[in-house]
Amino acid sequence: MRLTRSLEIHTYQIDFSGHVGNAVYINWLEEARLWVCREAGYSIDRMINEGWLPVLVETQIKYHRELRISDRPTLTVWISEMKGASAWMEYEIRHENGDLAAKARQRGLWVDAASRKPVRFRPEVIESFSAYLELPAESPS
Repeated sequence: MRLTRSLEIHTYQIDFSGHVGNAVYINWLEEARLWVCREAGYSIDRMINEGWLPVLVETQIKYHRELRISDRPTLTVWISEMKGASAWMEYEIRHENGDLAAKARQRGLWVDAASRKPVRFRPEVIESFSAYLELPAESPS
């Protein structure tokens, strides 16, 4: 299942070129990651209390069309892979008319809060996040 939400663009997010600055997109991705975690029942407080933390190890983003102050974009997020201790999350940011503004993906690890070493997903964690897992379609052979 994909989660979609509306984004609001604020004046302080606009750069000297008159469009949304690159760092704002990264902030939106972080908000979306935490949103998926909360929806799956894993708030930051719960993760901290259980002794494990999400850590990003890779971000890829491609900007397709700029966003300006008057735009009303949406952000869609889903998980494309969960295995071992890592997961890939996928994102699309679209203009109100559906045009793609940016596409991104991030790989994160779960780490033990004390040792900072990767921790494998427990079966109940995989089950909680499975509603947001959408595997990529197989390429025809």
